[in-house]
Amino acid sequence: MPIAPVFPGPSAGGGGGSTVTAPSPTSQSVSAGGSLSAKTFGSFTDSGGLIDNYVSAVTNAAGSAAVSGSGLGAYTFGSTANGDSGTLSLTARDASNNALATATHSFKIAASAGGITLADLVDFSSTSYNFLTTGGGGSGGAGAHTVGGLSVTLDYRGTSGPSALAMSSGTISCTLGSGNKAYLIIDIGADVDDSPWVVNGVATNVASGGSNAAIFWQVADDTTIPHNTKHFQWLLGNTGVTKLLERECDSIAPAFTDVNTRTITNYTTTPTRMQGIVLGDYVQLSFDQGTASLPAVDGKQLGTAGPEDWRGPSGAGTPGNRRYIHIQFNNFVGSAEFKIQAYRLRTA
Repeated sequence: MPIAPVFPGPSAGGGGGSTVTAPSPTSQSVSAGGSLSAKTFGSFTDSGGLIDNYVSAVTNAAGSAAVSGSGLGAYTFGSTANGDSGTLSLTARDASNNALATATHSFKIAASAGGITLADLVDFSSTSYNFLTTGGGGSGGAGAHTVGGLSVTLDYRGTSGPSALAMSSGTISCTLGSGNKAYLIIDIGADVDDSPWVVNGVATNVASGGSNAAIFWQVADDTTIPHNTKHFQWLLGNTGVTKLLERECDSIAPAFTDVNTRTITNYTTTPTRMQGIVLGDYVQLSFDQGTASLPAVDGKQLGTAGPEDWRGPSGAGTPGNRRYIHIQFNNFVGSAEFKIQAYRLRTA
């Protein structure tokens, strides 16, 4: 269970400082068609009487839920739908509105049970994890991790790695110093060469870009870092902050076949969602901008489809089994957030 953040309060007079502690994180999950219960937060520990007010916020992993309420609550959820998930946070502040401590409450409404329910492959919406304090060599860092029940490998690619790398309700946050990299490989835990599936990546709050790729991610047939055949790749910012390149790697050399080179709104100021509908070596492409949450699990393409898709190598061949999702935060990123989601276009 995540540890509630603790912030030292400002010192008063000549005495020592006081500490404000948030109540432990809580969560709720309801079935499709259910309603989220109103949330009342427990009391914050405030021995020095520093708390003056509270401010709430909702971070949506999927959907557009909103809350209304004040103080410790109750906070009532609205604008919810099946498949929604995210985190309600409540921050205690002092009289100058400085943050003292934050309590969190995660929520999830299951996808619709009516008609066809599509099978999840990657769903981190209720998962929080710190890569630098857990797993790896035993106390975090490069190496093997288990996140949300899936095997994830972290590699620094010969650099010193990130100064911060953590997941909160499915959102991966990364902070890098100059010249450093963080490379994640997610094994989705199932072969996917027998039916179509959908993968969505969302980049938000990118602090800086450069003349080269700030973030790239790919669906791959193996765990080779960073390139090999049967790696389909999305490069955000390959020649600046208004470019998105979609391409297939043809060899470990590497050699690439560019599929779409898109001119987009500056990704450092605008959330960017990228999608592939994958069948073996075929990848159907779409993207949109302006929405930070993951798309609904409904199999629909995003706002701008095509104009080109990747059809795979010409002629007969063994279907690709692209069960590995690679994500690299490059040295041109000061900090960034990224969400990933994958599901089958079948019921199980």
